[in-house]
Amino acid sequence: MNRILVTLCRNIITICLFLMFPIYLSAQPCECTNCPLPITDNGSFSGYLDVTVDGPNDLDQCSLEQVCFTIDHTWIGDLSVSLTSPSGLNYLVMADANNGSGGCGTNEDDLEVCVLIGDSNPLTGGTEYACNNGGAGPCLQGDWTVPCNVTDPFGGASQAPNCNLDDFNVPGDPANGTWALTVNDVCAADNGHLVTWSLVFSCGVVENIDPIAVCQDITIELDDDGFAYIFPPDIDGGSYDNCALSYLEIDQSAFDCNSPMLNNVTLTAFDESGNTGTCIAEVAVIGTDEPIVLTQTENACGFYYWNVTNEIYFESGLITETSSSGICDTVYVLDLNIGEITDYTILVNGGTISTTNNTASYQWLDCDDDYAPITGATNQSYTPPSSGNFALELTEGGCVDTTACVYVVPTSTTDLQSNTLSIYPNPTQDLVTISLDSPSRGILKAYDLQGRLIHSQPVQGQRSLDYTLEGEAGLYLIEFVDVRGEVYVGKVVKM
Repeated sequence: MNRILVTLCRNIITICLFLMFPIYLSAQPCECTNCPLPITDNGSFSGYLDVTVDGPNDLDQCSLEQVCFTIDHTWIGDLSVSLTSPSGLNYLVMADANNGSGGCGTNEDDLEVCVLIGDSNPLTGGTEYACNNGGAGPCLQGDWTVPCNVTDPFGGASQAPNCNLDDFNVPGDPANGTWALTVNDVCAADNGHLVTWSLVFSCGVVENIDPIAVCQDITIELDDDGFAYIFPPDIDGGSYDNCALSYLEIDQSAFDCNSPMLNNVTLTAFDESGNTGTCIAEVAVIGTDEPIVLTQTENACGFYYWNVTNEIYFESGLITETSSSGICDTVYVLDLNIGEITDYTILVNGGTISTTNNTASYQWLDCDDDYAPITGATNQSYTPPSSGNFALELTEGGCVDTTACVYVVPTSTTDLQSNTLSIYPNPTQDLVTISLDSPSRGILKAYDLQGRLIHSQPVQGQRSLDYTLEGEAGLYLIEFVDVRGEVYVGKVVKM
């Protein structure tokens, strides 16, 4: 999914939208459902806000606390502003000395104000508007209270009875419904807009209106590599929400030679409360005049499966496959190098193991230690210091593989790095006595010269024991491992 995020701020009912990437969303302002609203000469113009409060639908219990509005206009003395509640109360929230036709008033530009509960700072008290901007920004700025000592002969609104915004909070009057902010322009020659406006209630609001997703159809061209990508703003035709869009999402963003010429892409608009709206844009894809050549190089061991042809290859080479679709041709090229381990042979010669492979790199492994690499054992042959199972890791032609494990027993006294056993008579016909330094417990094993285990028995605290050596005449190795892991090794010749 592709998302375009925006930063949101909430002040009870007010949900303000600030675009991190303004080019990505072309949304209406967050509060007013029909803003920006043009203001022309000698007329009344109303912006609307649909409200569902998050509490009792009673202005005495969920009170109106603030109304804010932003107007750009080249002569603010032309204007008066009133607010109408769902119950029909229509009170002035901004007015000057003369609000009848031709009452042109102050020749200054723009305003961005909030009107709060109270009566300490009326906008106005029956005077002309006086800028409070310090010479910068909109003429009128900041927090005010409703006007007093004013009339509205042009639009018919009333002065709030107590010159207080709290006059809207009549017990039993509904908060839910459509509120209207009306701007009267009573003088000719200057125009502007109600940019946006908002309300604040003491218990907040519930936002359950789905965004309006607006799509636009587009045409895209594949690049030289045969790909094209789109993002949510590309097919957004001006999606908006009554409060604030949070992000946009599309269900397809990538296109290639296998894509249809015409594609239906769904745009989903999310608002900050999780409500959604969708629309569908038609995305037309234009292919390329020349074939798209896609080359890949692969090094494989033994064989390689290529998903382009669904075939297995056992030999190196250059392989091509051409695919045609409705919008372009694609030539797939595989530069394949097949390697292999040429020789896995392992020889045991006495206490030394080696390989006949002369072209690989080597790493001897200890099979009894979970195939752990043996430090420094990287030559073609290896003489272990004690008996055990060993394997060889071979690296050759891009392949890495491991031989089977072989058992190796040291066969000469120079190989033995263990304690010696006393074995007699030696040579023997078959029966020998094996003598230990002290009574011991462990395992006694016998191996022939090829490293094959021919006998194994436990030793339970004896100092010596008799053993009948079975098998053909030759050299045999006797190994005793006690319970501490100490290894004792001896050799005996059977005649």
